[in-house]
Order: sequence, then C-alpha cells, then structure tokens
Amino acid sequence: MTVLTDYAELLVTTPYSDYEQWWELYASPLGEYQKRLATLQAIARLRNPQEMARQLTRMSDAPDVLILHDDGARLIFQTSSYLPRSNTSPVRTVAFHTSAFTGPCFVTVRAGGYAVIAPKCS
Repeated sequence: MTVLTDYAELLVTTPYSDYEQWWELYASPLGEYQKRLATLQAIARLRNPQEMARQLTRMSDAPDVLILHDDGARLIFQTSSYLPRSNTSPVRTVAFHTSAFTGPCFVTVRAGGYAVIAPKCS
C-alpha cells in the first residue's frame, strides 16, 4: 500500500510505501521527488471531488491512502526540500481543499488532527 503522509512516525512503524518523502534528503532519486511534488501541487488546486477522483485515477502511481493534517479548512501535506549550497531545508506546504475529498468517490475518517482519505472510484 502506498500512502501520502508526512506523519513520519507512522511510516517508520508500519510497512507502507510513502508516495512522497517528508524530507527530500531521504528521497531516492528513483522516487522522482520533484516530479511528484509538482503533481501534488497541481492537484491540490482542485476543489471538485469528481475532478480529484479523475486526476488520481489517471496517475499510474497514485497513493492508495492519504493521511493529511486537518486544520478544519485545508488538508495539509508538508515536505522539506534540501538546499545543499546553504545547507537548509525549507518547508514546502501542499494544502488541499477539503471539498476535493467529499462525495461518493472518497471515504474520509478524521482522527487526532488528521484526515485519513481512501479514494474508492477507479
């Protein structure tokens, strides 16, 4: 199962594959960190759940489950880039519209400040 989350504690205690690394420095070059981040940023703009379901279906490597911070208005994934010249790791926030994961194509459970989202339309 492939999961999109920045909840590192979950990833180190369970045998899930992560869709995108929470820190670029840990990302495998084969994981296409920049490409996947760009994809997430593009689909995060969507508000319509049908369009979100279509976009996830079109992705050959889409996550099976998304576990995102839920601040009540947005669903948030954070990752840190690595800039070797300055030896810094700026945080990049990808904020999804809550409305994009409503309706019959998604099952969403909220717990402990997170939303666990399972797409169910293919």
